[in-house]
Amino acid sequence: MQASNQVLLRGKVQERQALAYTPAGTPVSRFQIAHQSVQVEAGRQREVQCTIEAVALGPLATELDRLPGDVEHTFSGFLAAKSLRYPRPILHVTAVLNETSI
Repeated sequence: MQASNQVLLRGKVQERQALAYTPAGTPVSRFQIAHQSVQVEAGRQREVQCTIEAVALGPLATELDRLPGDVEHTFSGFLAAKSLRYPRPILHVTAVLNETSI
């Protein structure tokens, strides 16, 4: 059985780095996603705010590089350690969803 690791997060692109390329020529987009919402936890509403580091590779990286930062988008992807040296989680974005695909 395969373990599940799927993230769906709505937020705004912030602190976008310049589009970079791997040694093999694959585009890489590194940015942060700022999220703000109201969630229900233990039967009570709670305001939630967080910022998560994110990365996208390939054609999606080029698309994300042009995404407006002042508009909320829904990002789909998975969590992985940034690296062995820095094991904190980073969101690997695999798709930007529009409202009709959610």
